[in-house]
Amino acid sequence: MNGRSGPKRMLRIEEGQHYLLEPNDELPYKLLRNLGQGGFSNVEEVENRHTGMVLACKVFKFGGSSAERQRLFDNEVKVIRRLASHHHITRIFATYVGRDQVGILLTPVADRGSLDIFLRDAHEGELT
Repeated sequence: MNGRSGPKRMLRIEEGQHYLLEPNDELPYKLLRNLGQGGFSNVEEVENRHTGMVLACKVFKFGGSSAERQRLFDNEVKVIRRLASHHHITRIFATYVGRDQVGILLTPVADRGSLDIFLRDAHEGELT
């Protein structure tokens, strides 16, 4: 037994909302593919099971105190929102915090590789 009681509750995620996940809450997303990972996060392309909408889901792997995790998460959200008006930057669709993960849902999915590869290709004149 896993210590959790009751049935799973599939959430309906709405744009602009922040969710504090309860132990029985389940995000309505089906994994499509892994887009990349870094030192603090993993980014996956996911599809909403209710709407079919495809999003990028950035899940953070923070260590440290809960205050430190919250500070890092808040800073990430702040940076993305500050850059959101630029047409080459994805925007935040929704955010969530669970017992063992913190995530940002982004749209549209940047499916043409990472920014560092794009910048390298641009510098080397390999963009078409």
